[in-house]
Amino acid sequence: MVEDPVTAVIALTAEEVAKHNTSADCWYVNGNSVYDVTQFMADELHPEGNEVIIPFCGKDATEEFNRQHRGSRAREEQELYLLGPLVV
Repeated sequence: MVEDPVTAVIALTAEEVAKHNTSADCWYVNGNSVYDVTQFMADELHPEGNEVIIPFCGKDATEEFNRQHRGSRAREEQELYLLGPLVV
């Protein structure tokens, strides 16, 4: 009998998020959650372009995201990229 492979669990800490700080590997924090928007950026889905996201790769984007996306569809779409809760 073959056992299932063991899956590595990554602690979603600010330190881990900070490692993903390029347009080719972009995670950010929003609120108490971590999002991997790498594919979103690769698909060039942001209406204003990736340039507005890049400064937040590897960082906390909560304030800016909330300022720019009040009541917008972006909040729902963001959930497609959810990795999990930020571990403090």
